[in-house]
Amino acid sequence: MWTRDLLKSNAKFALKARYWLAVLVSLIATLLMGGSSGFSGMSSFRGNLQSGSSNFSGIKDFFTQNSRVILPIFAGVAVIGFIAICASIAFRIFVSNPVGVGQNSYYLQNRIGKGEITTLFSAFKAGYLNVVKVLFFKNLYIFLWSLLFIIPGIIKTYEYFAVDYILAENPHMDEKRALELSRLMTQGEKWNIFVVGLSFIGWVLLSMFTCFIGLIFLKPYIQATFAELYTALREKALAQNLAGTDELPGFAAPDLPNFQNPVF
Repeated sequence: MWTRDLLKSNAKFALKARYWLAVLVSLIATLLMGGSSGFSGMSSFRGNLQSGSSNFSGIKDFFTQNSRVILPIFAGVAVIGFIAICASIAFRIFVSNPVGVGQNSYYLQNRIGKGEITTLFSAFKAGYLNVVKVLFFKNLYIFLWSLLFIIPGIIKTYEYFAVDYILAENPHMDEKRALELSRLMTQGEKWNIFVVGLSFIGWVLLSMFTCFIGLIFLKPYIQATFAELYTALREKALAQNLAGTDELPGFAAPDLPNFQNPVF
């Protein structure tokens, strides 16, 4: 039976000889996945609103007198904002999501000392469009469940935890099977997955004192631990005949001292 201590011990062992490469990989992945580029600027009006009616009347007159100039400006800002949102969504779908799969592939391969920086972009090769499609539907389903209430969306997030790792092993697996297999692999394990993530909360809070710069050095440890967790779920799925090595070809475990596979 796997334990958090075993997962973290294996993660530390896997990172021992290649930690700085993992830091670089995670940093590049974070830059490509991390963030939504948004606008934080706000226009603020500072006026003496002592006489509300006169002020509103003045604003109305201003817009009335300058409508020919203001309306095109508003329309232009709206169009630019719409294009920016569409570009951000497209970047997420076609770049960020495949990079996430490549990052998972790197940490799975790092377990045997094989991962390279180029592994980060492995999802852009064979099976790329399938990876894009599967992750699009995965995120769509999570979003739709989240519309019901927050909790169902959170449950679906953990239910589909394994999808990105499955695609790292088999980028050609279709959307229906990838989601189904992740659902089977995480059945009865969602709380355990949550607790593994929660176990890093202390380190995350400590990183606040470094303005979260410390997360750059913490992320490889977290990612390596989750790669070990996925490996445990994978071994369970194979043992229960939920999937075969034809679907999950895997990455061979190293024959090294002090390394234990997280098996059930």
